[in-house]
This record gives sequence, structure tokens and C-alpha cells, in this order.
Amino acid sequence: MRGAGIPLSSTSETNTDALISDQASINASHPAAETRSLTLILVRHGETAWNANGKIQGHLDVPLSDVGREQARRLGRRFQSAFSPTTPQPLLPHFGKTPLSIAAQFSSDLARAQETGHIVRDAVPTLAEVPLLSTALLRERNFGEWQGLEAEELRLRRTGGNNEPPNGETEVQVFERMSRALLYVFANTPTVEGGSHRNVVVYGHGGSLRVFLCLSLGLGAQETRRFRLENTSLSVIEISGIVHSGKLEIRNGRFVCVNETAHLLLPEFSTPG
Repeated sequence: MRGAGIPLSSTSETNTDALISDQASINASHPAAETRSLTLILVRHGETAWNANGKIQGHLDVPLSDVGREQARRLGRRFQSAFSPTTPQPLLPHFGKTPLSIAAQFSSDLARAQETGHIVRDAVPTLAEVPLLSTALLRERNFGEWQGLEAEELRLRRTGGNNEPPNGETEVQVFERMSRALLYVFANTPTVEGGSHRNVVVYGHGGSLRVFLCLSLGLGAQETRRFRLENTSLSVIEISGIVHSGKLEIRNGRFVCVNETAHLLLPEFSTPG
């Protein structure tokens, strides 16, 4: 995928009015060719009751559980430490010991991702000043008739290794949609004079955020299974590309970390009863 233009058009069945509106936002931004470099801080949403029970959520709007909200609060405290003007604790060693700066925030429009983002923002006054843009482009995969099923039920329904849910999105369609989501993030992150590197937070879902990881290294749709993202995990990628004529041409990308959950491993973290 690196070096190839990512077009706006797609055959994905997820082309709702919300997606059309987001595409219009992309078209209206950055009409001239422009090289940009972003560090994407990818955050998977906190746990839901369906996560805990192994049920497939997809596009179903399942809220965070008490456990998920506590996970998000823990992540919020981690961000809060990184923003301290006097004694900042790096979010990750990659960011150094200077206070963290965030240029933009994006979220899936599903409740579990938005609530995670708002809990983190509420913990950090500086971060709360940065708008959180929600978009249907960042949704989890539409699993169609598999949504609501538990793992054993799904195993009985799948035959011959079939990985394409009836009346849902194919892997290729999800990849195309997330390519447009990446373009949306690039097009809607404020620029600064000189085009310096910018840090961006993206709140999303395990399946769809794995596509961002693949896009950054030019991997195909089948490669998403290489990665696993836990609830409220941090995955950081550096990616540069050229935005022009409604397309994003990816020039370079690298992983900083994948599935980092140190904020959940401290002794004081406990699961609410």
C-alpha cells in the first residue's frame, strides 16, 4: 500500500450518511499536495460486558462496563502524568520527558470508543481543550449476522474457514474504509508552519485499529491477524504521507509500540465487583 494513492470511493456497505459527510470533510480539506508526518496514538476502547463474555459486537452500540470505565480512568491518569508542566512522566519513552502535546483527537462514533475518549479527556484539562472528532469511518467491522453471537455459536456457523460474515463487511471492505479513515485523520489534523511532526490520538476498536498498523507498513488485509490489541491498550505508529486531490499517498511508516498496557498492570488496578 505504501506509495499508492488511497481513493475516497469504496464499495463498502458501510457508506451511511455519516460516512458521506466525513468524505465531504476530507474533500474540503487540504486541496493542494502536502507532505505530512503524524504520530498516531491508537487507543482501543475499554472493556464491555460483551467483551468479557466473548460476544461479537461489530456495529452494535454496546456501552463500557464498570471494568471498562476503570480501565479508561487508569489510562486517563497515565495521560495526565504525561501532560504535567513541572514533572511530566513520558506516556512512552519515545515521547521524552517534555510535556506531551496533542494536535488532534479522533474517535469512532460508537459509544464504547467515544466514552473511552471522553473519560481520558476529562482527566487532562489540556487534552480537554482539543476537539474530539467522531466519525463512522473508525467503526469496528460490521459483522452482519454474526453480531451478538458468542464464540462457540460462531464456530458452529462458520464452515470451511469462512471469514466473511453474511450481510456484513468483507476484510477488503474494512481495509478500504480504514484507508479512508486514515485519510480523514490526516486531512483534519491542524497544520503548523513548517509542517512539523504532530501527535494525534485515535480512539477505536481492536479489529479496525489493527488495519492502521497494517497500513503503516504497507501490509495487506490478511495481515491484521498478526496483531492483538487489548482493551485500552496503546499502539503508536509514525507515518508520513502526501495528501492531494482527495487521496493519501503513504511514504513511510514504522511501529513505536503495539498493545502496551502498563497502566493496567500496576498493583492498585482491580476489577470492580
